[in-house]
Amino acid sequence: MTIKIIPPDNSLKIESAAESYNHNLIAAGQVIKSQMRSGDFFARIADDGFWVCLQGNIEDAEKTSSRFTKSLSTITDRNVKENKGFSFLIGLSEWSSNIDPVAWVCQIDSQYFGQDA
Repeated sequence: MTIKIIPPDNSLKIESAAESYNHNLIAAGQVIKSQMRSGDFFARIADDGFWVCLQGNIEDAEKTSSRFTKSLSTITDRNVKENKGFSFLIGLSEWSSNIDPVAWVCQIDSQYFGQDA
C-alpha cells in the first residue's frame, strides 16, 4: 500500500503551507503507525508519502485501506476546516512469488510517482 499526501496546487511555494504540509506528513505517519498490526511495517518512500507493507492478500489490504482512510480523514477534515486542501491518495499492490520483485517495485513506483491528484 502506498499513501501519498497531496498538497493544494502551488501551496508549497508559500512558507506557511510548507510548514502545514510537514505537519500533515508527520500526522499521517503517526496515524499509519497507530493503525498497523503486529508484523506490518512502513517507511517513508518519498518526500510526500509512505510505503506500508502488510501481511495478507489484496482483500486484506482493501480492508486496511478503508481503516487507514477513516483515520486519515481526521487530518483531511482538519485541513478542510482550515481551508488548506491537503488530501491523501492510497494505492494498493499485491506481490506473489511468481512476480519478479524488481518488476513489482517498478510497478509500484510507476503507480505512486505517476499519480496526480
